[in-house]
Amino acid sequence: MTDDRHAVIVDQWLVKSPALRNRAFLALFQRTLDGLWRRARTTLGEVTLIAISERVLYDATERFPALSAVKVATDGIRCDGAREQLEALPRDELRAAARAVLAGWLRVLGNLTGDVLTPALHEELGRVAPATDDPEKDPSP
Repeated sequence: MTDDRHAVIVDQWLVKSPALRNRAFLALFQRTLDGLWRRARTTLGEVTLIAISERVLYDATERFPALSAVKVATDGIRCDGAREQLEALPRDELRAAARAVLAGWLRVLGNLTGDVLTPALHEELGRVAPATDDPEKDPSP
C-alpha cells in the first residue's frame, strides 16, 4: 500500500464535512482521533502510540504552527488546549492541518505494522461522520 492511499482515505473523510464550521469540525476531528487511538491501542499499546503521535505532531507543527498546543496523553491526541488557536484558523488551513495529522499518523502506523492495522484504521476513519442535524453547519459553504 502506498503512502498516498492514506491521504486518499483522509480526503474522503474530509469530503463528509465541507459545511462544518471550525468548532464542529474540531469536535469531529477529536472524535476521529479518539476512535483511531482506540483501534490501534489494543495492538500497539499506549507507549508506542504516544511516541508515534508525538513525532507526527512535531512534523505537522512545522507546517501548521497552530498545532503546537495539541498534546499527546495516555488516552490519545488531545486538541482541547489548542481549540482557540485552531478555531481561529481559516477553514481550509484547519482542514489541511487535520489532514496532515491523520494521514501522517496512518502512514507511520501502516509502515510500522506492515499495513496489518491499515484496513481497520481506514474503516474506523470512514465510520466517523458529522451528525446530520449538526447546528454548527455553515449555511453558506
